Amino acid sequence: MKFAYALVALAVLSAVSEARRHYYYRNLEENDNTLSVRDDVYRYFDQRNDHFRKNDVSTFKQRYIINDTYWGGNPYPIFVMLGGEGPMAATELTGRFIINEKTAVYKALMVSIEHRFYGNSTPGDGTLKTDNLHLLSADQALADYAVLIKYVKDLYNATNSKVVTFGGSYSGSLSAWMRQKYPNIVDIAYASSAPVQAQLDFPEYFKVVTDSVGDKCALRIAQAFKTIEKYMSKNKTKLLEDFKGCNKNMVTKDDEVTFLESLSDSVAGCVQYSGDNNMLGRAWNVSRMCDIITKGDDPYDAYVAFTRAFMGDDCLDSNYDDVINELKNADPRNPNAAGRSWTYQTCVEYGYYQTDESDDVPFSQRVNLQYFLGMCEKVFNITESGKCVDYTNDYYGGRNVNSDKIVFLNGSVDPWHALGLVNDTSKPNDMPVCYIQGTAHCADLYSTSPNDLSTLNEARTKAWKYVDDWINDLPVTSSSEHHKSSGASNIRPQMFGVFILLLISFFFCM
Repeated sequence: MKFAYALVALAVLSAVSEARRHYYYRNLEENDNTLSVRDDVYRYFDQRNDHFRKNDVSTFKQRYIINDTYWGGNPYPIFVMLGGEGPMAATELTGRFIINEKTAVYKALMVSIEHRFYGNSTPGDGTLKTDNLHLLSADQALADYAVLIKYVKDLYNATNSKVVTFGGSYSGSLSAWMRQKYPNIVDIAYASSAPVQAQLDFPEYFKVVTDSVGDKCALRIAQAFKTIEKYMSKNKTKLLEDFKGCNKNMVTKDDEVTFLESLSDSVAGCVQYSGDNNMLGRAWNVSRMCDIITKGDDPYDAYVAFTRAFMGDDCLDSNYDDVINELKNADPRNPNAAGRSWTYQTCVEYGYYQTDESDDVPFSQRVNLQYFLGMCEKVFNITESGKCVDYTNDYYGGRNVNSDKIVFLNGSVDPWHALGLVNDTSKPNDMPVCYIQGTAHCADLYSTSPNDLSTLNEARTKAWKYVDDWINDLPVTSSSEHHKSSGASNIRPQMFGVFILLLISFFFCM
């Protein structure tokens, strides 16, 4: 498996390579079960292909999971993990995320829903053909979630249960947007590392990466890339051998940029998930990476050593046509299916293209916006990505989220915080913001670890105190008081009162 295609995650490094990270992580986590979903069964719901064409009632099978192990019944809450840019995995409800730890406390019902056009949930003609991808958008996905959540509430007779949505990165944005667009269905939203601001050119990404690795490590990376650029013009064979290029036929300028972009992704991936309690974050962090990069006399040799250690048995993309051809593969069962779907979404909704053209970053300045826009045109014949991104911000509001009962969390090490909310909103008690020093991408969303920083623990406590108050319809207090709060302290007395009222109503209605 190619390295850039092997690593895809909840967010996106570049429109191409990071979109493919999700597939890799989810497959790793499939073998990391600590609890069990009842019967370990994926369920399928007959979902409408197009929610906005009233005369089209055709459907597709949307995959979802329910874990009712700790469900206390109506009116205990429903926790919904929203799918993002990759296939769902059973581990989403079996110990991977913080909601698994909270479920027993809240006696909640847990639900996970796969995003359309990822995994086994493909609308339309069942393929990823470009003509079918007009059905792939955030607003269609939000409508999917709304319909399925209502179905689950009916299925479990959960009329009075509050719905709390959860998501990280892209699905963190979806979680916030669910509360914003469907307040009648979603009562509370938890948005982790959510890049709610769409942006075509995203050079800030690598600026945060550079700041996160520190001056010494960044200088060594810059020195290594100077040598890489020299070999690019004089000895490509050495580069391809040292860094394990997937294709030894690196000829065109686009081939070279593809290779250079893959090289920067190694550092970016390590920084983005540094120390997170997931498979990659437990294995790699900024400190370990920079220990390798700053070791020895030759920065180039040190960078080779890090890249080889980080990518293991995988190889680096080194041929532009190979990337384009894989992105053109419309078979939803192909290993890069998530990469094709997400790349389409970046072309028509978000941009998020991480360029290296600034003098402030140590990577190759040849990785530019035109490189990524060229992919949109070659793969999907899309030439107006800028207008599409503008529309997304107009429709959802960008950072100006107009809602309430949403908690936003971002880490200072995470490059995606540059497109999220890191400062208090105009409604700090209705939409609180937790900016966590020292943590990376979605760190707060993963299950707890003894290695978690105190800043992370404090942010989790603060965020869940808001969730707790909102579930129990308690008045929120100042943000300083939330730092001292503990979770779910009021839910049982209040729930008991609700049950008494229901019981009285039952006898009067007989």
